[in-house]
Amino acid sequence: MVAGERNPAALAQLRHARVQASEEVVVKSLVRDYRREHLFPLGQSLEAYRYYQTLIPTCDQEIEEQLQNFDSQLPSDAPQLPPERYPHRPR
Repeated sequence: MVAGERNPAALAQLRHARVQASEEVVVKSLVRDYRREHLFPLGQSLEAYRYYQTLIPTCDQEIEEQLQNFDSQLPSDAPQLPPERYPHRPR
């Protein structure tokens, strides 16, 4: 949308694989009035999202370093941390 594509069928092809709605439902939801005052904040949000995605690896690295420091300060008889709930995202 931000790049100029307005065809609902073409946009529906770009949906994430985990979207459970049918293609028909997605196409219907993409039929809209693409006014400039709506597209501008959408573009700003997309730009912010992409910027924050670039910050995540540095944040993950800092968290890992802090956890290593934390683990080294635990007494030897401290209980183990539970296993990770969610696997790491690919970088």
